Order: sequence, then structure tokens, then C-alpha cells
Amino acid sequence: GKNKKSRADASIAQQNQEVYQPTTVDFEIELPYSIPSDGKARAVDIKSESVTATYEYFAAPKLEEAAFLTAYVTDWQELNLLDGEVNLFFEGAFLGKSLLDTRSMGDTLDISLGQDKGIVVQRNKLKEYSSRQFLGKNKTENRAFEIVVRNNKPQAVKVLVQDQFPISTDKNIVVEDLSYPGAELEADTQLLTWRLELAPREERKLELRYSVKYPRNEVLILE
Repeated sequence: GKNKKSRADASIAQQNQEVYQPTTVDFEIELPYSIPSDGKARAVDIKSESVTATYEYFAAPKLEEAAFLTAYVTDWQELNLLDGEVNLFFEGAFLGKSLLDTRSMGDTLDISLGQDKGIVVQRNKLKEYSSRQFLGKNKTENRAFEIVVRNNKPQAVKVLVQDQFPISTDKNIVVEDLSYPGAELEADTQLLTWRLELAPREERKLELRYSVKYPRNEVLILE
């Protein structure tokens, strides 16, 4: 769902030293803590880092009319992150818990921040361009859809929107007359991708159209 200038900031000063061993990292906490001897576990801050992240919204309204935000952090290996449960916060709000598994990470650390209702996504069938025609032994279904993406947030955002044309595995069923202004089309998967940059409060309308020709005695469900 990408705002390249966004920054995740932390204001707590680092209060520890890192001691590297061949297979471990020890954190020596320099800030003194008073821990009661009551047998209960206590959580203490051992390290705080400020890192630059890029943000991307993703929406596939054919499946769900919602936008989901992901944060991407590069050079995360230098942070010496530990595997385990993490608490997620965004814009001061607690989003929930997740699991961090550094063994499955690539060069970029992807952090899913869930759905953001500040980005509104709708997919509507354009009835005036949707029709059915009969010609000989065949019939043709025409379909058109409009995707509306609205940024209700006070800052500009980047949104990746995807949809898909039907794929035929039957030579008697032909998908043709494809129209997808402003989108990239992946030929093998028929996947459509729009890369949007939306100003605050901006709304963008996207459109896709296609036709399917098939034997008139068959029944197809097209959406």
C-alpha cells in the first residue's frame, strides 16, 4: 500500500552496549533498573533505534474492498533483531501483535501493518457497458468495472492496485477486447497493476473492460 519519505522515529536514547560472540549477541544494559525480588518477570528497554522505512498500500478490490499497508526496512541485519512476538504501532495506535522470524527475511524486512481505513477502495460493475450478444452458435459477454481509490489521509500516499482479467483454458472460450487504461498487464497471469500516487483527499477512478466469446449452450459466471 508507498511513501518513500516516511520515517519511523524513536526518541529513547540507546542505553546499552552490544557484545558480539561467534553465535550470540549479548546486550549489556548500562541504565540501572530496580527490580523487585518478588519472583515476577519484568520487561526493560534494552535498545532503541530510529530507522527509515518506505510504506506501500496494496489493494485487490476484486477480492476485498480494502487497502493494506506494509512497511519496508532495508539494512535490517545491522539491527541484530531477535526472533519472537512483536507489538505493532502505527500513527500512535496499537495495531496488534505479530511474529518476527529473521530466518525467513530477505534483503528487506517487510512489516505488515494491516488494513488502513483512511484509504477507501471500491469496485463497481458498470452496467451501461455490460451486455450480452448472440451471434450464430456463440454468445459474447461484455464486462466493464470501475475501481475508485480515495485517499482520506492528510498526507500523500502511494497505492498499488491489482485486478485480473479472466483466463481461458478452453479454445472455445475466448477473452478479447481488453481495455485497461494506465495499468500494466502481465501476459501470463493476466494480472493488472496500477501504481498510484494520491495527494491528500484525492480520488482516482480506474477502469477495465473485456469481452468473452463462448458457445451459447454453455454458462459462465463473469465478475
